[in-house]
Amino acid sequence: MTIYYSVQWAPEILHFISSGEINSAIKIIDKKLSKNPTSESLLCQKGVLLQAAGDVAGSLAIFDLILSRNPDSIPGLIGKGVSLANTHRHEDAIILLKKALILRPADDTALMNLGSLMAAIGQKKEALYLFEQAIQERPDTTDAYIGK
Repeated sequence: MTIYYSVQWAPEILHFISSGEINSAIKIIDKKLSKNPTSESLLCQKGVLLQAAGDVAGSLAIFDLILSRNPDSIPGLIGKGVSLANTHRHEDAIILLKKALILRPADDTALMNLGSLMAAIGQKKEALYLFEQAIQERPDTTDAYIGK
């Protein structure tokens, strides 16, 4: 399953991500979190990076923390949904991604992730519909075109 995230990375973090040094990027985020431990944005970034590093359990723990603080967090719902999809808990992932879309129907990241999941489980018509919706919401994104 292709994963889509909408994250605004700080330049120093992006440098490490671009060079494949995920653990170095996580260390920078941990340092920032030590000063601002409730930052949902930083926690989401850490969850995404843990997912990229293959630490799905760590990623799930981060997104669970976010959702315990804010059950309607769109990035938290999407992040946890993607983490669950990567552990083959597709039904639970679909529920969370659909909840994100109920809260924000035009969220192209949720649309693309749900579309990718639907394609992965063989629901091609639903996947195509979701990718087309993502393109309507954000025609400048190439990710939805690739998914389609």
